[in-house]
Amino acid sequence: MRIGIRVDANEVVASGHIMRCRTIAESLRELGQEPIFISADDGIATYIEGEGYEHIVLGTDWQDLDSEVDKIKEVLLQKEITSIILDTYYVTLNYMENLKKAGIKIMYIDDLDKFKSPVDALVNYSPSYLECDYEEEYRDSETKLYTGIEYVPLRRQFRKENRSSSDSVVNLTGNNVCFDTKDIESDDKRKSDEVGKVNHQNIHIEKDNADGELASAQNKEITDIFMTSGGSDPLGISEHVISAILENSEFKDVTVHLLAGRYFKMTDKLTQLSQAKNAYDKPRFILHQNVSNVAEIMRSCQLGVTPAGTTLYELSACGVPSVSYIFADNQIADAVFFDKEGMISYAGDYRVDSNKCVASIIDRLTRYKVMGPDERTKISLLLQSQVDGRGAERIAIAAQNMCR
Repeated sequence: MRIGIRVDANEVVASGHIMRCRTIAESLRELGQEPIFISADDGIATYIEGEGYEHIVLGTDWQDLDSEVDKIKEVLLQKEITSIILDTYYVTLNYMENLKKAGIKIMYIDDLDKFKSPVDALVNYSPSYLECDYEEEYRDSETKLYTGIEYVPLRRQFRKENRSSSDSVVNLTGNNVCFDTKDIESDDKRKSDEVGKVNHQNIHIEKDNADGELASAQNKEITDIFMTSGGSDPLGISEHVISAILENSEFKDVTVHLLAGRYFKMTDKLTQLSQAKNAYDKPRFILHQNVSNVAEIMRSCQLGVTPAGTTLYELSACGVPSVSYIFADNQIADAVFFDKEGMISYAGDYRVDSNKCVASIIDRLTRYKVMGPDERTKISLLLQSQVDGRGAERIAIAAQNMCR
Protein backbone atom coordinates (compact mmCIF):
# COMPACT_ATOMS: atom_id res chain seq x y z
CA MET A 1 0.00 0.00 0.00
CA ARG A 2 1.84 3.08 -1.27
CA ILE A 3 0.67 6.63 -1.91
CA GLY A 4 1.74 8.75 -4.88
CA ILE A 5 1.56 12.54 -5.09
CA ARG A 6 1.08 13.97 -8.59
CA VAL A 7 2.11 17.65 -8.69
CA ASP A 8 4.09 20.10 -10.86
CA ALA A 9 5.98 23.35 -10.30
CA ASN A 10 7.38 25.85 -12.78
CA GLU A 11 7.22 29.55 -13.65
CA VAL A 12 3.54 29.18 -14.56
CA VAL A 13 2.34 26.73 -11.92
CA ALA A 14 2.58 28.46 -8.55
CA SER A 15 4.90 26.96 -5.95
CA GLY A 16 1.97 26.73 -3.54
CA HIS A 17 0.99 23.38 -5.05
CA ILE A 18 4.28 21.62 -4.35
CA MET A 19 4.66 23.35 -0.99
CA ARG A 20 1.33 22.07 0.31
CA CYS A 21 2.00 18.62 -1.14
CA ARG A 22 5.39 18.53 0.59
CA THR A 23 3.66 19.42 3.85
CA ILE A 24 1.13 16.62 3.38
CA ALA A 25 4.00 14.25 2.56
CA GLU A 26 5.68 15.14 5.87
CA SER A 27 2.47 14.27 7.72
CA LEU A 28 2.18 10.99 5.79
CA ARG A 29 5.70 10.13 6.94
CA GLU A 30 4.65 10.69 10.52
CA LEU A 31 1.96 8.06 9.94
CA GLY A 32 4.51 5.57 8.64
CA GLN A 33 3.87 6.16 4.94
CA GLU A 34 6.61 6.92 2.41
CA PRO A 35 4.92 8.80 -0.44
CA ILE A 36 6.36 8.98 -3.95
CA PHE A 37 6.32 12.27 -5.85
CA ILE A 38 5.39 12.14 -9.53
CA SER A 39 5.69 15.08 -11.93
CA ALA A 40 5.78 15.86 -15.64
CA ASP A 41 9.31 17.29 -15.44
CA ASP A 42 11.95 17.99 -12.79
CA GLY A 43 10.45 21.36 -11.76
CA ILE A 44 9.62 20.15 -8.27
CA ALA A 45 13.07 18.66 -7.64
CA THR A 46 14.53 21.70 -5.88
CA TYR A 47 11.57 21.82 -3.50
CA ILE A 48 12.01 18.28 -2.22
CA GLU A 49 15.76 17.75 -2.58
CA GLY A 50 17.42 16.60 0.59
CA GLU A 51 14.13 15.27 1.95
CA GLY A 52 14.75 11.70 0.84
CA TYR A 53 11.54 11.31 -1.16
CA GLU A 54 11.49 9.16 -4.26
CA HIS A 55 10.70 11.34 -7.27
CA ILE A 56 9.59 10.02 -10.64
CA VAL A 57 9.75 12.30 -13.70
CA LEU A 58 7.30 11.22 -16.40
CA GLY A 59 8.83 13.33 -19.18
CA THR A 60 5.41 14.55 -20.26
CA ASP A 61 3.62 17.86 -20.88
CA TRP A 62 2.39 19.36 -17.59
CA GLN A 63 -0.38 21.18 -19.48
CA ASP A 64 -1.70 17.99 -21.14
CA LEU A 65 -2.30 15.35 -18.48
CA ASP A 66 -4.34 13.15 -20.81
CA SER A 67 -1.18 12.49 -22.81
CA GLU A 68 0.45 10.87 -19.76
CA VAL A 69 -2.35 8.48 -18.78
CA ASP A 70 -0.66 5.32 -20.07
CA LYS A 71 2.71 6.40 -18.67
CA ILE A 72 1.46 7.13 -15.16
CA LYS A 73 -0.59 3.93 -15.00
CA GLU A 74 2.56 2.02 -15.86
CA VAL A 75 4.49 3.82 -13.09
CA LEU A 76 1.75 3.23 -10.51
CA LEU A 77 1.67 -0.47 -11.32
CA GLN A 78 5.47 -0.79 -11.28
CA LYS A 79 5.81 1.03 -7.94
CA GLU A 80 2.79 -0.73 -6.42
CA ILE A 81 1.09 2.60 -5.77
CA THR A 82 -2.57 2.00 -4.98
CA SER A 83 -3.61 5.56 -4.06
CA ILE A 84 -2.71 8.96 -5.45
CA ILE A 85 -3.10 12.58 -4.37
CA LEU A 86 -3.72 14.87 -7.37
CA ASP A 87 -2.82 18.56 -7.10
CA THR A 88 -2.97 20.17 -10.54
CA TYR A 89 -5.42 22.47 -12.32
CA TYR A 90 -4.77 20.58 -15.56
CA VAL A 91 -6.35 17.30 -14.51
CA THR A 92 -9.30 16.16 -16.62
CA LEU A 93 -12.34 13.97 -16.14
CA ASN A 94 -10.85 11.48 -18.62
CA TYR A 95 -7.61 11.31 -16.61
CA MET A 96 -9.43 10.55 -13.38
CA GLU A 97 -11.72 7.98 -14.97
CA ASN A 98 -8.74 6.13 -16.45
CA LEU A 99 -7.01 5.94 -13.05
CA LYS A 100 -10.23 4.75 -11.40
CA LYS A 101 -10.62 2.01 -14.01
CA ALA A 102 -7.08 0.91 -13.18
CA GLY A 103 -8.16 0.44 -9.55
CA ILE A 104 -6.38 3.54 -8.19
CA LYS A 105 -7.89 5.39 -5.20
CA ILE A 106 -7.83 9.16 -5.78
CA MET A 107 -7.70 12.14 -3.45
CA TYR A 108 -8.12 15.42 -5.33
CA ILE A 109 -7.10 18.82 -3.93
CA ASP A 110 -9.73 20.94 -5.63
CA ASP A 111 -9.64 24.74 -5.78
CA LEU A 112 -11.84 25.27 -8.83
CA ASP A 113 -14.75 22.78 -8.90
CA LYS A 114 -14.55 22.59 -12.71
CA PHE A 115 -16.49 19.32 -12.84
CA LYS A 116 -17.85 16.56 -10.63
CA SER A 117 -14.76 14.49 -9.95
CA PRO A 118 -14.94 10.68 -9.84
CA VAL A 119 -12.66 10.51 -6.81
CA ASP A 120 -12.62 8.81 -3.43
CA ALA A 121 -11.77 11.94 -1.46
CA LEU A 122 -11.94 15.65 -2.26
CA VAL A 123 -10.16 18.40 -0.33
CA ASN A 124 -10.95 22.10 -0.55
CA TYR A 125 -9.79 24.12 2.45
CA SER A 126 -10.46 27.53 0.87
CA PRO A 127 -13.57 29.41 2.03
CA SER A 128 -14.55 29.31 -1.65
CA TYR A 129 -15.81 25.78 -1.06
CA LEU A 130 -19.02 27.37 0.25
CA GLU A 131 -19.74 28.56 -3.30
CA CYS A 132 -19.30 25.07 -4.77
CA ASP A 133 -22.29 23.31 -3.17
CA TYR A 134 -20.28 20.09 -2.85
CA GLU A 135 -22.89 18.48 -0.59
CA GLU A 136 -25.50 18.59 -3.33
CA GLU A 137 -23.06 17.83 -6.14
CA TYR A 138 -21.70 14.68 -4.46
CA ARG A 139 -24.89 13.62 -2.69
CA ASP A 140 -25.24 10.39 -4.68
CA SER A 141 -21.53 9.54 -4.81
CA GLU A 142 -19.18 7.78 -2.43
CA THR A 143 -16.73 10.69 -2.47
CA LYS A 144 -15.69 11.80 1.00
CA LEU A 145 -15.54 15.58 1.35
CA TYR A 146 -12.90 17.34 3.45
CA THR A 147 -13.70 21.05 3.33
CA GLY A 148 -13.05 24.13 5.42
CA ILE A 149 -10.07 25.88 6.99
CA GLU A 150 -9.41 23.01 9.40
CA TYR A 151 -7.84 21.25 6.40
CA VAL A 152 -5.42 23.99 5.37
CA PRO A 153 -2.05 22.17 5.08
CA LEU A 154 0.44 24.21 7.09
CA ARG A 155 3.96 23.06 7.83
CA ARG A 156 4.79 21.43 11.16
CA GLN A 157 6.39 24.65 12.47
CA PHE A 158 2.91 26.23 12.45
CA ARG A 159 1.23 23.54 14.52
CA LYS A 160 -0.35 24.56 17.77
CA GLU A 161 1.97 22.50 19.96
CA ASN A 162 4.90 24.51 18.58
CA ARG A 163 3.46 27.76 19.91
CA SER A 164 4.50 28.75 23.40
CA SER A 165 1.21 30.56 24.03
CA SER A 166 -1.03 27.75 22.83
CA ASP A 167 -2.65 27.39 26.24
CA SER A 168 -4.14 30.88 26.00
CA VAL A 169 -7.88 30.77 25.35
CA VAL A 170 -10.05 33.31 23.59
CA ASN A 171 -13.71 33.38 24.51
CA LEU A 172 -15.63 34.69 21.50
CA THR A 173 -18.72 36.60 22.55
CA GLY A 174 -20.68 38.21 19.74
CA ASN A 175 -18.94 40.08 16.94
CA ASN A 176 -15.22 39.99 17.47
CA VAL A 177 -12.56 41.64 15.34
CA CYS A 178 -15.15 43.28 13.16
CA PHE A 179 -14.17 44.98 9.91
CA ASP A 180 -17.42 46.25 8.41
CA THR A 181 -16.77 45.63 4.72
CA LYS A 182 -18.94 46.59 1.81
CA ASP A 183 -19.26 44.40 -1.26
CA ILE A 184 -15.85 43.63 -2.78
CA GLU A 185 -15.63 43.09 -6.53
CA SER A 186 -12.87 41.82 -8.85
CA ASP A 187 -11.16 43.29 -11.94
CA ASP A 188 -14.27 44.26 -13.83
CA LYS A 189 -16.86 44.03 -11.08
CA ARG A 190 -15.09 43.39 -7.74
CA LYS A 191 -13.55 46.45 -6.17
CA SER A 192 -12.61 46.97 -2.58
CA ASP A 193 -14.52 49.70 -0.76
CA GLU A 194 -13.39 51.32 2.44
CA VAL A 195 -13.39 49.14 5.55
CA GLY A 196 -14.92 50.52 8.73
CA LYS A 197 -13.59 50.78 12.22
CA VAL A 198 -12.20 47.86 14.17
CA ASN A 199 -14.24 46.72 17.16
CA HIS A 200 -12.59 44.42 19.69
CA GLN A 201 -14.77 45.17 22.69
CA ASN A 202 -16.34 41.71 22.67
CA ILE A 203 -13.08 39.74 22.82
CA HIS A 204 -12.43 38.31 26.25
CA ILE A 205 -9.04 36.78 27.06
CA GLU A 206 -9.49 34.01 29.62
CA LYS A 207 -5.77 33.97 30.38
CA ASP A 208 -4.81 37.49 31.42
CA ASN A 209 -1.09 36.86 31.66
CA ALA A 210 -0.69 35.20 28.24
CA ASP A 211 3.01 34.40 28.19
CA GLY A 212 5.57 33.15 25.69
CA GLU A 213 6.75 34.25 22.29
CA LEU A 214 3.44 35.64 21.06
CA ALA A 215 2.85 37.84 24.08
CA SER A 216 6.40 39.17 24.05
CA ALA A 217 6.07 40.02 20.35
CA GLN A 218 2.86 42.01 20.87
CA ASN A 219 3.57 43.60 24.25
CA LYS A 220 5.87 46.24 22.85
CA GLU A 221 5.98 48.95 20.22
CA ILE A 222 5.83 48.12 16.52
CA THR A 223 9.43 47.40 15.56
CA ASP A 224 9.10 44.64 12.95
CA ILE A 225 6.62 44.10 10.11
CA PHE A 226 6.38 40.92 8.04
CA MET A 227 5.77 41.28 4.29
CA THR A 228 5.40 38.87 1.39
CA SER A 229 4.26 39.25 -2.20
CA GLY A 230 4.47 35.64 -3.34
CA GLY A 231 6.94 33.99 -5.73
CA SER A 232 8.96 36.22 -8.03
CA ASP A 233 6.76 39.33 -7.52
CA PRO A 234 6.47 40.28 -11.23
CA LEU A 235 4.26 43.29 -10.39
CA GLY A 236 6.87 44.86 -8.13
CA ILE A 237 4.48 44.93 -5.18
CA SER A 238 7.20 44.44 -2.56
CA GLU A 239 9.11 47.62 -3.39
CA HIS A 240 5.89 49.64 -3.65
CA VAL A 241 4.54 48.51 -0.25
CA ILE A 242 7.85 48.50 1.64
CA SER A 243 8.75 51.97 0.40
CA ALA A 244 5.34 53.27 1.45
CA ILE A 245 5.70 51.76 4.92
CA LEU A 246 9.17 53.13 5.56
CA GLU A 247 8.33 56.56 4.16
CA ASN A 248 5.39 56.88 6.55
CA SER A 249 6.22 58.78 9.74
CA GLU A 250 4.36 56.19 11.86
CA PHE A 251 6.78 53.47 10.73
CA LYS A 252 10.04 55.30 10.10
CA ASP A 253 11.90 53.18 12.67
CA VAL A 254 10.52 49.73 11.88
CA THR A 255 12.31 46.89 10.13
CA VAL A 256 10.36 45.28 7.29
CA HIS A 257 11.05 41.56 6.79
CA LEU A 258 10.32 40.40 3.24
CA LEU A 259 9.74 36.69 2.65
CA ALA A 260 10.53 35.97 -1.02
CA GLY A 261 10.74 32.97 -3.30
CA ARG A 262 13.83 31.67 -5.06
CA TYR A 263 13.03 33.62 -8.26
CA PHE A 264 12.69 37.02 -6.55
CA LYS A 265 15.18 39.64 -7.68
CA MET A 266 16.27 42.55 -5.49
CA THR A 267 15.77 46.05 -6.85
CA ASP A 268 18.16 48.97 -6.41
CA LYS A 269 15.69 50.66 -4.04
CA LEU A 270 15.35 47.60 -1.81
CA THR A 271 19.11 47.10 -1.79
CA GLN A 272 19.52 50.68 -0.63
CA LEU A 273 16.94 50.21 2.13
CA SER A 274 18.65 47.02 3.31
CA GLN A 275 21.86 48.99 3.84
CA ALA A 276 20.20 51.80 5.79
CA LYS A 277 19.73 51.68 9.59
CA ASN A 278 16.85 52.86 11.74
CA ALA A 279 16.84 54.39 15.23
CA TYR A 280 17.36 50.92 16.74
CA ASP A 281 20.49 50.45 14.61
CA LYS A 282 18.73 47.67 12.71
CA PRO A 283 18.42 47.41 8.92
CA ARG A 284 15.29 49.11 7.64
CA PHE A 285 14.69 46.16 5.35
CA ILE A 286 15.72 42.50 5.55
CA LEU A 287 15.24 39.96 2.74
CA HIS A 288 14.50 36.36 3.76
CA GLN A 289 14.80 34.43 0.51
CA ASN A 290 14.09 30.72 0.14
CA VAL A 291 14.26 30.14 3.92
CA SER A 292 12.78 27.35 6.03
CA ASN A 293 12.19 29.09 9.39
CA VAL A 294 9.16 31.05 8.23
CA ALA A 295 7.15 30.68 11.45
CA GLU A 296 10.08 31.98 13.50
CA ILE A 297 10.35 35.06 11.27
CA MET A 298 6.59 35.69 11.45
CA ARG A 299 6.51 35.38 15.24
CA SER A 300 9.29 37.94 15.57
CA CYS A 301 7.03 40.55 13.94
CA GLN A 302 4.13 42.50 15.41
CA LEU A 303 2.27 43.08 12.12
CA GLY A 304 2.06 41.45 8.69
CA VAL A 305 1.19 42.30 5.07
CA THR A 306 0.37 39.44 2.70
CA PRO A 307 -1.50 38.44 -0.44
CA ALA A 308 -4.58 36.36 0.34
CA GLY A 309 -3.44 32.75 0.24
CA THR A 310 -1.73 30.20 2.46
CA THR A 311 0.26 32.95 4.19
CA LEU A 312 -3.01 34.24 5.66
CA TYR A 313 -3.40 30.96 7.51
CA GLU A 314 0.26 30.88 8.53
CA LEU A 315 0.10 34.39 9.99
CA SER A 316 -3.10 33.43 11.81
CA ALA A 317 -1.47 30.33 13.25
CA CYS A 318 1.38 32.54 14.47
CA GLY A 319 -1.02 35.13 15.86
CA VAL A 320 0.24 38.07 13.81
CA PRO A 321 -2.35 40.83 13.19
CA SER A 322 -2.18 41.47 9.45
CA VAL A 323 -3.49 43.16 6.33
CA SER A 324 -4.22 41.29 3.10
CA TYR A 325 -4.42 42.31 -0.55
CA ILE A 326 -4.90 40.40 -3.80
CA PHE A 327 -3.34 40.29 -7.26
CA ALA A 328 -5.10 37.18 -8.64
CA ASP A 329 -8.75 36.16 -8.86
CA ASN A 330 -8.24 32.93 -6.92
CA GLN A 331 -7.23 35.00 -3.88
CA ILE A 332 -10.54 36.84 -3.60
CA ALA A 333 -12.42 34.21 -1.58
CA ASP A 334 -9.76 33.98 1.14
CA ALA A 335 -9.42 37.78 1.37
CA VAL A 336 -13.15 38.33 1.72
CA PHE A 337 -13.62 35.45 4.17
CA PHE A 338 -10.85 36.57 6.54
CA ASP A 339 -12.10 40.16 6.42
CA LYS A 340 -15.75 39.19 6.91
CA GLU A 341 -14.84 36.98 9.88
CA GLY A 342 -12.97 39.89 11.42
CA MET A 343 -9.63 38.09 11.36
CA ILE A 344 -7.46 39.87 8.79
CA SER A 345 -8.40 43.16 7.14
CA TYR A 346 -8.57 43.26 3.32
CA ALA A 347 -7.00 46.31 1.65
CA GLY A 348 -8.08 45.67 -1.95
CA ASP A 349 -7.01 44.47 -5.40
CA TYR A 350 -3.54 45.70 -6.38
CA ARG A 351 -4.33 45.22 -10.08
CA VAL A 352 -7.30 47.56 -10.04
CA ASP A 353 -5.58 50.56 -8.44
CA SER A 354 -2.11 49.88 -7.02
CA ASN A 355 -1.74 53.25 -5.32
CA LYS A 356 -5.14 53.03 -3.64
CA CYS A 357 -4.39 49.49 -2.50
CA VAL A 358 -1.04 50.48 -0.98
CA ALA A 359 -2.58 53.52 0.71
CA SER A 360 -5.23 51.22 2.17
CA ILE A 361 -2.52 48.86 3.48
CA ILE A 362 -0.77 51.76 5.23
CA ASP A 363 -4.07 52.96 6.70
CA ARG A 364 -4.84 49.54 8.18
CA LEU A 365 -1.33 49.10 9.54
CA THR A 366 -1.66 52.49 11.21
CA ARG A 367 -4.94 51.45 12.83
CA TYR A 368 -3.22 48.40 14.29
CA LYS A 369 -0.39 50.56 15.57
CA VAL A 370 -2.62 53.00 17.44
CA MET A 371 -4.50 50.14 19.12
CA GLY A 372 -1.64 49.45 21.47
CA PRO A 373 -0.20 46.07 22.50
CA ASP A 374 -3.15 44.90 24.61
CA GLU A 375 -5.62 45.18 21.74
CA ARG A 376 -3.20 43.57 19.32
CA THR A 377 -2.68 40.69 21.76
CA LYS A 378 -6.44 40.09 21.76
CA ILE A 379 -6.38 39.87 17.97
CA SER A 380 -3.35 37.55 18.12
CA LEU A 381 -5.14 35.13 20.40
CA LEU A 382 -8.28 35.26 18.28
CA LEU A 383 -6.28 34.37 15.16
CA GLN A 384 -4.59 31.45 16.90
CA SER A 385 -7.91 30.14 18.15
CA GLN A 386 -9.18 29.85 14.57
CA VAL A 387 -6.20 28.15 12.88
CA ASP A 388 -4.46 25.29 14.72
CA GLY A 389 -2.04 24.34 11.93
CA ARG A 390 -3.05 20.65 11.87
CA GLY A 391 -4.72 20.56 8.44
CA ALA A 392 -1.95 18.54 6.76
CA GLU A 393 -2.21 15.94 9.51
CA ARG A 394 -5.97 15.64 8.91
CA ILE A 395 -5.46 15.29 5.14
CA ALA A 396 -2.77 12.64 5.67
CA ILE A 397 -5.05 10.61 7.92
CA ALA A 398 -7.83 10.87 5.32
CA ALA A 399 -5.43 9.72 2.58
CA GLN A 400 -4.29 6.78 4.69
CA ASN A 401 -7.87 5.79 5.45
CA MET A 402 -8.66 5.96 1.75
CA CYS A 403 -6.09 3.24 1.11
CA ARG A 404 -7.87 0.74 3.34
